[in-house]
Amino acid sequence: MNVQHMGSGSQSSVGASTTRYFHMFSGDFKDGGGTESEQRANAASPGTISLVGLFISANDRGASTWKVRKNTADGSTSISIGASGTGQFEDTTNTDAFVDNDLLCYQVITGAGGTQFRPETTWHTFAPTSGTQTYLSNESQNFSGTADNFFAFCEASLLTTENQAQGTIGVAATLQNAMSNVQSNTRSDTCTFRTRINIANGNIAMQYLTTATGIVEDVSNTDTVADGDEINWMWDQGGGTGAINQSGIKVEIAATDAFPIFTSQDDAGSAQTAGLTWYHPVSGRLHPSETTEADAETKSNVAFTLSDLYGFVSAYSLDAGSFTVRVRINRANGNLVISFTGTGQQSDVTNADTVVDDDEVNYTTVTGGTTGSVTPRVFSLLAAVPAAVGRLRTLMGVGL
Repeated sequence: MNVQHMGSGSQSSVGASTTRYFHMFSGDFKDGGGTESEQRANAASPGTISLVGLFISANDRGASTWKVRKNTADGSTSISIGASGTGQFEDTTNTDAFVDNDLLCYQVITGAGGTQFRPETTWHTFAPTSGTQTYLSNESQNFSGTADNFFAFCEASLLTTENQAQGTIGVAATLQNAMSNVQSNTRSDTCTFRTRINIANGNIAMQYLTTATGIVEDVSNTDTVADGDEINWMWDQGGGTGAINQSGIKVEIAATDAFPIFTSQDDAGSAQTAGLTWYHPVSGRLHPSETTEADAETKSNVAFTLSDLYGFVSAYSLDAGSFTVRVRINRANGNLVISFTGTGQQSDVTNADTVVDDDEVNYTTVTGGTTGSVTPRVFSLLAAVPAAVGRLRTLMGVGL
């Protein structure tokens, strides 16, 4: 049984002759970090990673290397990127197995010279040793102040309005083996990082006492979610002051017939003005202002059928026309499409799109009219794997 993990980042460039680390499971890998401990996620259920790949949109540096890292050592997977190389790069030969408590991330070592090295999307195939679970992880942000903060289930954008962070789970599943990684903490109170389900506290909770740092796990509690449940993360503050720098989050999702894989919001905000066409990855961070479709595409190494396209728009001021969200496969329109003429939710539960091995998948968003803008919060898809292996669900949103 294979599951496709896809991720995307903030479109930031990595410096010359630099070593940086990135979260490696589905979701938002943002712009990476210079310290490996910030970007690692620990495994709770064993499995094997294969067919690791990435897309580089711009590069004028010397020869670079993209690797899998396990427990601060190089894994078997290694991708060589030639000087000024752009496009897709993939290791189709090597695999990396991991067991409980292994710490995993990606590493890039860039070449000398030049002005940019820009990774846009990543992917790999994950095969759990047993069961039907998958992982997701993502970059996070600083938390401060005296108000509780919310963010999407695999998202770095802190929000004080909870419904803007919610995503529907879409299938029955169990959330388990969660992890939070805090690099610095100047809080004067005890803060709890927890799951929220339908605007109520879930069972999973990771507590940080005053000034506590490091990896905290909850391997005892689980949350059972049903199709249609709305979930998000919350920093539950204790009334004090100071800040927490949370560098990463990981959770395992187990299901008998489905794999909900959540993606991220855009913490810079992505109001799309009238008369524009943008392209976005189907997993990870949205790419605001992206007009080159290749830079938003993600390769699939697993065949599946896409269905149940869903979107939520929180702000809408177009003077005419509509806001259209569509699935694209190999730079052609797919069947799945939703249109907005105002705020709220829309879904396409009628159409479907078939994706096969090596297909390139992305979203396109088109705004009508001549003035005004639209702010989407969440896009999602169900992806049914053949032979009843499971389904992948990806959620995507943007922050105001």
